[in-house]
Amino acid sequence: MEKREVIGRRLFLGGATAGLLVPSVHARADEALRTPLRYQGWPGRVSFPELAQDLGYMGPVRLEWVGNTISGPQDIQAVITRDVDFGLAFNGAVLKMIAYGAPARAVIAASGATQAESAELFVLQSSPISSASGLRGRSVGVNVVGAELEVSLDHYLQKAGLGNVDDAGITLVPLPPVAMEGALRMGRIDAAFTAPPWGDMLRTRGGVRSVFSEYDVYGDQIMSTYVMRDTFLQKYPRTARYFISGTARAIEWARSAPRQEVIARAKAIVSTRGRGENTSPLDYWKTPGIPTQGGMLTERSFTVFQDWYVKNGSPELKEININKIYDNSFNCYDT
Repeated sequence: MEKREVIGRRLFLGGATAGLLVPSVHARADEALRTPLRYQGWPGRVSFPELAQDLGYMGPVRLEWVGNTISGPQDIQAVITRDVDFGLAFNGAVLKMIAYGAPARAVIAASGATQAESAELFVLQSSPISSASGLRGRSVGVNVVGAELEVSLDHYLQKAGLGNVDDAGITLVPLPPVAMEGALRMGRIDAAFTAPPWGDMLRTRGGVRSVFSEYDVYGDQIMSTYVMRDTFLQKYPRTARYFISGTARAIEWARSAPRQEVIARAKAIVSTRGRGENTSPLDYWKTPGIPTQGGMLTERSFTVFQDWYVKNGSPELKEININKIYDNSFNCYDT
């Protein structure tokens, strides 16, 4: 059966060895300050950079919202085309994009899987599905086909000896998170694979149960990261330090502050930006969901997905030097 090309079909194609020749981002550093930083938001959500700005952790650097996105691949493509200055995506997409020659670097974690906070696959209480084998021939709702949740589902199936999504005859149904619950309860899909806070909303309303989570598959794992262009990091290292270290401090503030204080602050941020957004999903926020201090990146942040790509049609990625994919040096928690 033909393998899916998870991200290459959407982003950058090129020589497989291009990612081996990434230049140092610190060459010819110019200490000029660049502000504001352009970015895309996510409807009804407050990102760690947005929280950092509200907390005053970015010093003189300000953010400029240019619109919303619901796609990680689109967000980081906008970074490369210089439409925005930073963006976030699933680590597998980031790995493959940079490995195939995109002049960018992962700089800090954006989301992860932890015991307290993780994407989960839900079914109705009455469903016969209770394990990987029960998913054969079923339909599963995901936010985007060919991205994080599909890769995680593949990992889950492969651990059970069932191959990948195609081998198991699973039909993936792309749905926006806000439509996932209705599709599951009305029987349009057999299972819903969704990230927080949508899974927590499902659980609270009852009538569903979790089959597995990304934490069950990976343990503590960084799942997505923020990306910046190499040329930006080279030309504006001081700006990058304000932005990345401020975001790192915001992650730690959210980890240590009382939960209700974090929720109240997030709601205030959404309300003051005046975009007509629904703030009710913020009530289900629990933790930052990032397993490392200040969002520091590790080799394992990417090698888990590198191994998956190597086994699923991209053997050339085995040669990529993972240390060239990410850079922690702008993070104040890098010691």
